[in-house]
Amino acid sequence: MTLPVFKFLGLFGALVSLPAFSLIFLQDMLPTNPKSIPPEEVPEGLTADKYFELGTRYKDLGWIFQSKMALAKAIQLAGGTEVGLKARRFLDTKLPKNSVPAEATQRNVLGFNQMFSGNKGAAKKTFENLIAKFPDFEWPYSNLSFQAPRP
Repeated sequence: MTLPVFKFLGLFGALVSLPAFSLIFLQDMLPTNPKSIPPEEVPEGLTADKYFELGTRYKDLGWIFQSKMALAKAIQLAGGTEVGLKARRFLDTKLPKNSVPAEATQRNVLGFNQMFSGNKGAAKKTFENLIAKFPDFEWPYSNLSFQAPRP
């Protein structure tokens, strides 16, 4: 694989609320070309629509800071329009409320990948360790909930 592991697999972090079988249908959407990865710095001069799209793409890759920056620009440019409201809703519901270091999102992706590769014990330990180290980071809690037995 020529892409950095966590940037490539960050899309999985965005799928924590989907059942495991959804990954089968989404495998063709994974980036296989480095050109499909957005720039690491949020560019200037885009429209509100483009900033919203970029913000969702950054989130898919696990780049939380960039996602928040792009969505903030969309909100600033779009105000109370549909795009501005979508960006605000996405920012408020899909991204961690508190800032976390890249290590936290990378370890969350690791746990997610462990979970869906069948190594549930390692995934549980990864999420529990993340919660202990970063208690304000919401994603490992929701991922850990997938470890609980279903009725």
